[in-house]
Amino acid sequence: MDIKDKKIIEELLTKQVENLGQVIDTRLQEQTENLNKVMDVRFQEQSKHFGQVIDTRFQEQSMILESKMINVFNEGFEQIVLPHIVRHDDKIDGLEKRFDGLEKKVDDIGYSQDRMERKLNAVVDRQDKQGIEIKKIKKFVKMPETV
Repeated sequence: MDIKDKKIIEELLTKQVENLGQVIDTRLQEQTENLNKVMDVRFQEQSKHFGQVIDTRFQEQSMILESKMINVFNEGFEQIVLPHIVRHDDKIDGLEKRFDGLEKKVDDIGYSQDRMERKLNAVVDRQDKQGIEIKKIKKFVKMPETV
């Protein structure tokens, strides 16, 4: 292999590295932008939906509770009120558990975003390693041939 061939190989490798870097940068940027858009839209949709569900359920439970309390007081405080209060506390605890579940789902969205960031970091690390390997190849190509 003569110097001319080595230069041609070096130029081809340089062009391929540049093209690869541009493609990776473009794809990484597109994926990041798409991920951010999707995450923002989904988070807003989920937040709105969860808020509506919680408001609706709270209103329903409030109306049911109000109606039951009127009936309870009509039947007698000591015999009926306390068992109903216990049952409603259980329902409220159930609603709190559901709310905790919703908070966990919102947290999971955040964890998904962290996971994507880790994946993107891995791609960048891999790109850095490839750059080092390409430099080694260039250095090898530049070495004079031994007899």
